[in-house]
Amino acid sequence: MLDLPGKSIADDVEYLSCDLTDSGHSESVLKGHSYDVVVQLAGVIRATDRSRYEKVNVTATRNLLMNLDTSADKVIILSSSAVYGASPEYTWPVRENAPTDPVSEYGRSCLQKEKEAIRICDRRGLSLVIVRPFNIIGPGQDPVMMVSEFARDLASAEKYKTPSVIETGPLHTRRDYVDVRDVASLILKASVSGRSSTCYNVARGVTRSGNWMLDRLMEQFKLPEHFSIIEKDINSKEISVLDLPGDSSLASRELGWSAAISTEASLKDVAEYWRALI
Repeated sequence: MLDLPGKSIADDVEYLSCDLTDSGHSESVLKGHSYDVVVQLAGVIRATDRSRYEKVNVTATRNLLMNLDTSADKVIILSSSAVYGASPEYTWPVRENAPTDPVSEYGRSCLQKEKEAIRICDRRGLSLVIVRPFNIIGPGQDPVMMVSEFARDLASAEKYKTPSVIETGPLHTRRDYVDVRDVASLILKASVSGRSSTCYNVARGVTRSGNWMLDRLMEQFKLPEHFSIIEKDINSKEISVLDLPGDSSLASRELGWSAAISTEASLKDVAEYWRALI
């Protein structure tokens, strides 16, 4: 496990503090331990430069898999729907065999992480399962993603009762949102019965615009009278991804998985999380 300051760890869980971006440290920490299932969740979603994505998403995965002291029965790598990029509409909803053409540095690092995992697991004879969640939301998420950032700002405006302005990026783009607890459920199912050399999408198959998500979030709060939203005009290649619905029928057929938590329920829980935290 990575060092997670402030996170509670069960008494019967062995806790290893490890810098996976350092090959030597990874080797020394992982040496002498055996594993049934290895789940690689460590990564960075937002970074200021390409080297950070490379170091945390790709190098850390490489060091983990290369420095496992003994073979694991199964390795699960968390990737992202960002590897698909701006998939053309005729491929919607996007399946796992759709072409990968990421448009962001994050997406490119996830695709490279997948390739590294495939190469190393093939070489070491490890059973590999890749999980590609679409846009994850839910309570506990750091405010580096749109929904969590909105909820934090709305909770602050509600509590302090002051006129407030929220600046956002474009809200017309649509994304397939899936609750983090549903993602965890699929990872658990994949760790038990996921088929080797298989990739599973985690998606609802329904997309929502940023406007829709923000409107539903605002309904959860009592906001000051002069509260306002300003939508900024951002010139970015990532905006070329206007819509991206996912197809998770493979996970449904092979793992018996389906999204159990509605988007509305997720947003309500996110609002309550930030209301309690602010």
